[in-house]
Amino acid sequence: MAHVESNHDAVKWHQINLTTSATDAELNQVLEYYTNWEPENFQWFCLARDLKRLTGALFLVLSEYSPAKMSLVTRGIEGIPQKVEAVIHQLGHPMIGHEWILAEGVYEELQNGRLLRLDSIHEASSYHIPEFIGFTIEKMLGIGNIYSMSFLHNGQLMGNFVLAMPKGQELASERQVVLFSQGVGRVLANAGVDRSNES
Repeated sequence: MAHVESNHDAVKWHQINLTTSATDAELNQVLEYYTNWEPENFQWFCLARDLKRLTGALFLVLSEYSPAKMSLVTRGIEGIPQKVEAVIHQLGHPMIGHEWILAEGVYEELQNGRLLRLDSIHEASSYHIPEFIGFTIEKMLGIGNIYSMSFLHNGQLMGNFVLAMPKGQELASERQVVLFSQGVGRVLANAGVDRSNES
């Protein structure tokens, strides 16, 4: 699935404003909206924004899985714009389109389909971001708990997201996050990403 830079204003936004108390019906309506996207114009930024609203995250990074290289490719970022720019400055490279080769054992963790609680940005980056830079970002943003969740379909990894919560704040509903992520896995599969035919 090719990544296409999108003009946010040019895409008609769905009518459901997801919150941390979203109902099952609201989640299903948003997922139905996603099914109308053409594969070549999949709106990653919309998905990132909805996930941030649903989770109450301070910062969220959304990635697509590339089976050819066993890597995650960043497709969407959500957070306060100035904070996003500060993170990019710390990393020294753009985030959108950046490829993160999975460290040993990470693929298996992602395939378990559970909401994972991570210890650090260093871990969340599959150990690519040096610990001291990760710690600097955590302090700079006021990051508390960090979570990761995969998008799966029929056992195939489609992508994932990593979210950082504000310090002292918990996820309001892990059940809704898991339910929505499972639906996103189906949407990605229906959008034409067939992992079984890729190598």
